[in-house]
Amino acid sequence: MAVRETKCVAKGDPYCEFVARPV
Repeated sequence: MAVRETKCVAKGDPYCEFVARPV
């Protein structure tokens, strides 16, 4: 799972929150 800094390109995206907060 290398989506920690891959899908986090858009600020405010529903995916960026998931990769930024692996909760």
